[in-house]
Amino acid sequence: MIGFYVIKQYERGVQFRLGRVKDGPRGPGVIFVIPLVDRVHRVSLRK
Repeated sequence: MIGFYVIKQYERGVQFRLGRVKDGPRGPGVIFVIPLVDRVHRVSLRK
C-alpha cells in the first residue's frame, strides 16, 4: 500500500516518518509515502 504527493515547482515538501524528518526538504516532483507512517508537510515559496 503506497501513496504519493505531487510537489509543484513553487513548493517544497518535508517528509516525516514516525515524527522524524526523513532526508530533509524535497524539491519538485513526486514523493512516495507509506500511509499511516509517513506525513508530508508542504511549504509554499511564493509570497
